[in-house]
Amino acid sequence: MEEYPTDRDPNRSVIGLIYFTPSSQDAISPGEVNLGIVLDRDNQRQGFGKQAVLLALSYIFDELQFHRVQVIVMESESRENALKMFTRLGFAHEGTRRRAVIDPLTGVWKDSTHMAMLDTDWALRTTLSLRTAPKTLWDEMFLRHQREREELLRWDDRRMKRSSSMETIR
Repeated sequence: MEEYPTDRDPNRSVIGLIYFTPSSQDAISPGEVNLGIVLDRDNQRQGFGKQAVLLALSYIFDELQFHRVQVIVMESESRENALKMFTRLGFAHEGTRRRAVIDPLTGVWKDSTHMAMLDTDWALRTTLSLRTAPKTLWDEMFLRHQREREELLRWDDRRMKRSSSMETIR
């Protein structure tokens, strides 16, 4: 793990908060947690968030044996940086809920972007270099689309009769 300098304000010991909670109270998705992180504005874009999320993911997947971790990125000044970080760490984009959350400070409705990582994604991520991870959300969605298309074509070749509707996929 990388070490980060501690020569900032010596009186300051907390630069942010990382937390995870069960995604629901019922037994429908027992192996799923929500992950959240909040960093002090002065300590953003220095690698602290990435390091904290990696430590949390290691604990969640390797120690607690959860199946799925999801994050919700709220519309804010640091939204694009957060999306890049989660994408580079291997989270997959699952959708954006438009005007889904009201900002308690301004009373304005904000978008929320949902991303998730499965235990299999985590296992594959640790065997691959981070350089192979997509750099942007668009790259991640494009790569996932390609993988799904290739899988569909393999499945199509083995299991389905050719039809004109399947030819549009090619």
